[in-house]
Amino acid sequence: MGENTPIGWYGRFGLGGESVTAGAAAQVGTGFAIRGPPALLGLAPSRSNDGLGLGFIWSQPSASSKTLFHENEYGLEAGYVLQLTPMAKLQSDLQVLWDPAYNPGARQAFVFQVQLALAW
Repeated sequence: MGENTPIGWYGRFGLGGESVTAGAAAQVGTGFAIRGPPALLGLAPSRSNDGLGLGFIWSQPSASSKTLFHENEYGLEAGYVLQLTPMAKLQSDLQVLWDPAYNPGARQAFVFQVQLALAW
């Protein structure tokens, strides 16, 4: 994303073993990010440093001693970054996972987090 292009697209792909990839043998992710969505919509011009993102991920677990219940795991992730000051931001994130690899009873799992990031 540049000064005149507030929308960006990303993609990533990875292969690995359990000891280096936190349990994923293969993973593909893609999504879009927007800088300053309230400012772009004319709702809050001062919110030009906020960020909004939406992504999709596919993951296949690596061989391990754990019992595998789903060979392929899929997920959607949405996040918002609220720039509080030049050195402080509040980041929220919601993930929805389908067919969690090691969970026999769940077809879906939800993860929500909020974190305060400070730089100095």
